[in-house]
Amino acid sequence: MSIFDHRASGWDEWIERALASARLHGIGLLRIALGSLLLYRQIAYYGQRGSILEARVEQPFTSVLAAYGLPNASIYTLVDSSAWLSLVYILAIVATALWTVGLCTRSLTPLIFAVAWSLPAQFGGLGVGFEGVIQALISLGVVRDASARWSVDAWLRRRWRGGVGIKSSRFSVTGRPGR
Repeated sequence: MSIFDHRASGWDEWIERALASARLHGIGLLRIALGSLLLYRQIAYYGQRGSILEARVEQPFTSVLAAYGLPNASIYTLVDSSAWLSLVYILAIVATALWTVGLCTRSLTPLIFAVAWSLPAQFGGLGVGFEGVIQALISLGVVRDASARWSVDAWLRRRWRGGVGIKSSRFSVTGRPGR
């Protein structure tokens, strides 16, 4: 056994511990904090939505998306009407609020990922420096169920299943191994 085998097995154990059911509390709380930050940013930018229509900001991904025929990286700059822009903002705010409380979390995570990528690409200032944290946490939410704890989804699952949480082959979301 070489030193690399030991490090590889240690890394595998660390990954298993990080994804254990006890860590789901932390992921749920991070989802709430991240959703609150995104919700705050969207509401703050809702008042500035008119300035988006006048200024077409150069997006970081514009050259890449231009090859595919898409004009911008932000979902908000694909809209030309102020009424449609307001509708897009309101839908994004509602989706973020639902995601924050943990309702339909698994289905809304891709939409929240697009919303999180669009806000930093469009605006600087408010929340600068949090973009990397936001995208890392949403990526974690894609890989790991962010609705397993501290969510309406978890409450509904427990209520419908009579107090039994989700079971996987290795870890139990209820926090009670083997049940």
